[in-house]
Amino acid sequence: MAIITGASRGLGLELARALADRGWGLVIDARGAGALAEAERDLAGRTTVAALAGDVADPEHRAALVAAARGMGRLDALVNNASLLGPSPQPALADYPPEVLRQVYEVNVHAPLALIRLALDMLGATGGRVVNVTSDAAVEPYPGWGGYGSSKAALEQLTAVLGAEHPELRIYSVDPGDMRTEMHQEAFPGEDISDRPHPAERVPALVELIVGDQASGRHTAGDLLAAAGQAAAAGGAGAADPECIFCRIVAGTLPARVIDGDDRTLAFMDIAPATRGHALVIPRAHARDLREIGGEDLAACAAMAQRVAGRALERLGADGVNLLNSCGAPAWQTVFHFHLHVIPRYADDPLRLPWTPAPGEDEEIAAAAALLADSS
Repeated sequence: MAIITGASRGLGLELARALADRGWGLVIDARGAGALAEAERDLAGRTTVAALAGDVADPEHRAALVAAARGMGRLDALVNNASLLGPSPQPALADYPPEVLRQVYEVNVHAPLALIRLALDMLGATGGRVVNVTSDAAVEPYPGWGGYGSSKAALEQLTAVLGAEHPELRIYSVDPGDMRTEMHQEAFPGEDISDRPHPAERVPALVELIVGDQASGRHTAGDLLAAAGQAAAAGGAGAADPECIFCRIVAGTLPARVIDGDDRTLAFMDIAPATRGHALVIPRAHARDLREIGGEDLAACAAMAQRVAGRALERLGADGVNLLNSCGAPAWQTVFHFHLHVIPRYADDPLRLPWTPAPGEDEEIAAAAALLADSS
């Protein structure tokens, strides 16, 4: 069971989805009640979830979050993801409004520490994890980032000290890197940030901290993902192919409009769509085609495709969905990294079957059935 603050959008929501798909119960919050209610509807079909609208700077709200976790019987992870950027655009420190700076520190420093203190007994009972989401602005002196960056630097020091004081727990600060999020857009008003990675691409790094056994301290998503890739390569199967465009999308070196992902899969928009909303689902580990993909990755891709298809029906008004996989060049495969096409269908779209159904020869059907039948 996990508490995730700031979970109505961006990294918090993507992490909540990933943990929900692993069977974790969730307590989530956000300041915006409308967006939080939508996130709750999304997650409720996957797991038990309690959504509490409020501000983490409010002591009563923090107490309510921990009380909700107690009501679920245990707490395995606390993720302090909620943050306050401050003014947009970011002012120089000499011009920073003092009252706003106090608010930034209240949300980014005091609130995470207060939540940790409230939850320590529950986390101690499970040997739990604390994940404090930070930023490279905590360690780099970027002009204009003094307010937010110094608050994250303070959070990182608190994290380090708590880790030393509580060796029975794993207490992390994690820098997820640049992402295509609303907060990042606020930090760079008027700029095009579409080349930044989708938050779903960073989630496997946070999942590794929560379910793995990394040492307490500061981590970056980039280092965690790189280590996971090296482990896969050392194991042989699933090693990335540097010439594969889908492997490059997984690695973040080729841009894509990512819409979802977890520790096994990635879903993103097709750049040559057959219909509105045409998406692709791929395994993160390289597998050439249907014959090579492992069973667990195949099942994960199917589950992800099911979720994306459901959203196409609910949110795009699609009348139906086709799932398509091509295995081999004669079957129209052009990118040799297993992928599922999720193609929303509309009553008036121009797509048609590529063959005309007609009765087959019974003897030929029987002969093929005999060859395909399970002989074990």
